[in-house]
Amino acid sequence: MLQEAMKMIRPNMTVSFGGGSTVARLAEYLCDEDEALRKTLKVTTPSLETMEVLNRLNYQLVALDDVETIDVAFDGCDYVTQDLNAQKCMGGIHVDERKAAEKSLRYVLLTRPERIGKTYNAELPVCAEVEQDEEALFLKRAGQAGFEAEKRPGIRTSRGNLLFDLHNEKCTQKGAEDVETWPGVVGTSTFSGLCTDVIYEECGKTIHLRKEDLK
Repeated sequence: MLQEAMKMIRPNMTVSFGGGSTVARLAEYLCDEDEALRKTLKVTTPSLETMEVLNRLNYQLVALDDVETIDVAFDGCDYVTQDLNAQKCMGGIHVDERKAAEKSLRYVLLTRPERIGKTYNAELPVCAEVEQDEEALFLKRAGQAGFEAEKRPGIRTSRGNLLFDLHNEKCTQKGAEDVETWPGVVGTSTFSGLCTDVIYEECGKTIHLRKEDLK
């Protein structure tokens, strides 16, 4: 899987490494396999944990807000459908990850086969970043929409906002997307229409799904 991902990196590219251990392993693998290539890259990340890894590996870091276009962004996910709509509910850095995705020419998810399915996975919560002043209105809207809202205790995002996990076993892709329109919502873990590639390994074989190949 890492070899396949590395094929997408060319000299002098701007590359984003998102959150998660697999993406961190890709950054390390690149240094081990092609240090000369690593030195030509400009690299950004939405993840503080990944930034520590990139600093340790001496990548040339640039701030995400200072980058207009990213050639290729690598990230993980909790679930992705076969038509490349992703759910990224566990990490809680989805707003900055979305920013990286929207700036990217290729947004690549590195995942496992058990995290790929045909349709939206309602067993996973929708994670929403919510402005503190709008918490009451947000909770009211959640109740009206049939969600159980659970605040992540003691957590503030990099923008000082709250994180809520929304549970509804009858939730659909459309219902999850609608959460972005609720009062105070800055962003959610539902990534629709952003992913261009999914790479995973199954039975010893590397599989690379591309949006161009979708029927």
